[in-house]
Amino acid sequence: MSTRIITGVIPPGGWHYLQERKHRIEAGSYDELIVAVINWRLQNQRPVGDAKGDIDVFICTNFPRQCQGVGPKGAISVRATVAQKALTVGARFVDKIIQWAVDAMNEGHGKDLEPAQEALRRATICAACPRNAEWENSCPSCVTHAQRLMTIIRQGKDIPSLAPQLHACSETNMDNRTSIWMKRNVLRKTAGMPKACWIP
Repeated sequence: MSTRIITGVIPPGGWHYLQERKHRIEAGSYDELIVAVINWRLQNQRPVGDAKGDIDVFICTNFPRQCQGVGPKGAISVRATVAQKALTVGARFVDKIIQWAVDAMNEGHGKDLEPAQEALRRATICAACPRNAEWENSCPSCVTHAQRLMTIIRQGKDIPSLAPQLHACSETNMDNRTSIWMKRNVLRKTAGMPKACWIP
């Protein structure tokens, strides 16, 4: 049975997480705590990893009543990590996008970005591409988590005029709104990419 954190009730001591069992990270909500942990890890040069999964384990271990769903004999059964989900057959598009974002974050792909002029050129191509597919239409909390993570990767940069039209590449499972800012050498490539694609 899967586990879901009850976000409508504040846990004892407020929303918090102990990084490495000693660094207390606090936030005003569950979603904000995920972002706060990611930011702390980035600022302190730690691997981002599965921040959400780590927080779920911490909360379910310390505050069992904050979790819905338990495993055999009452043991907490935290749901599979994003990475595990992304590797399963038939994984949701949103899980694949989140895993790409986590990998990009861990590998530091957001440290060196392209100038706005180049990002705009790429965005124009992506917006008109048939592989530009919506991924924001499932699991609102997952989408919110992913969007905050990718905003960090692209350092808050955006192309306002085209942002609403940019979704994700169904061929590479990359977020177009974020990948347009990244260096070509860190982006995924596949044989099925359209000829008009700017990546190859």
